[in-house]
Amino acid sequence: MGFLNKILGKKERNEAPILPAPYSHVVLLPRWESVEEMGNEEKIAGYTCESCQESFSPEAGRELQKLEADRFRREMTRGAES
Repeated sequence: MGFLNKILGKKERNEAPILPAPYSHVVLLPRWESVEEMGNEEKIAGYTCESCQESFSPEAGRELQKLEADRFRREMTRGAES
């Protein structure tokens, strides 16, 4: 009946606020300044999240990749124990 309550201007009781799901930048794409530098890990100019298009510095991108890899390992270990 939420739809009718909205149309009639009634507020529903006991509505919990909708919280955004935790977001993680899982797929980070590296950027280089030139074609000659492409593939050279030391020359990465930054990273871009494939999902939200947010840009990260080389240091922040590497740290995010490390955090996501650690989270993935924990999830895989937890799933194997079940």
